[in-house]
Amino acid sequence: MPITSLTNPRVKDIAALATKKQREETGLFLVEGLQLVGFGVAAGWPLETLIVRADWESGARSEAVMNDARNVANHVLDVDAAVMHKLSNKDNPPTVMGVFGQRPQALKKVKLEASSVWLILEEPRDPGNVGTIIRTADALGASGVIIIPPATDIWAPECVRATMGSIFHVPLVKASRTDVLEWVEAQHTFHPQLTLAGLHLEGETDIRTVATYAGPTLLAFGTEQTGLSAELTAACTQLLKIPMAGKAESLNLAQAAGLTLYETLRERLPALS
Repeated sequence: MPITSLTNPRVKDIAALATKKQREETGLFLVEGLQLVGFGVAAGWPLETLIVRADWESGARSEAVMNDARNVANHVLDVDAAVMHKLSNKDNPPTVMGVFGQRPQALKKVKLEASSVWLILEEPRDPGNVGTIIRTADALGASGVIIIPPATDIWAPECVRATMGSIFHVPLVKASRTDVLEWVEAQHTFHPQLTLAGLHLEGETDIRTVATYAGPTLLAFGTEQTGLSAELTAACTQLLKIPMAGKAESLNLAQAAGLTLYETLRERLPALS
């Protein structure tokens, strides 16, 4: 019989993952939809709990994904529509959800290669922007994303949803500004051609030139309100700018990061068949 009680202890614990406190204490986060759950399972992320509504849409492909998820889940909860609605903050809740263990990467374990391209986001606050950047990094083949707090929680439902599953594919690092600056300085020892390029209002280098960098590339982005901090700006080897023809004063963070990353990686993208 499916779980129908909204006060069931497991249901209450999963619903509490909507709060940052619960996510930090448990090291877990919630993913909505069978496709995204399947991405996590295929990538080898630990699936703590699989939540399934009795009327989930089955089919040849979805059956295979569901079987894989059931086989690796530590717990499987069959629930009714009311419980699923409680667990999701969508008006039209999915029929499948998953609780996964978080897998952040430590900055000291990041090893740069000559072809590495990492994004550094300094104090990003909007979860939709951060999720979209992670998705873009995945699509264009970036090496990973480094986030400097205070920042939005990358495991928050809004951010996870905006990644469209890319949260399982892109290495994610959270580190202080001081640690990032010390790490960048240390990397110059191993990679003299390392470029730390920051998008800046006072930048004089067109983003369309960044694909010519010879060594590892770090692309730094500040907040939409204040831009890069003085410390990170001073550490940059180049300051970039996006040329614009219209009357818009600026682009939002996700758009700016997407354009800059595309120009950095466009020569490596596969040709259309």
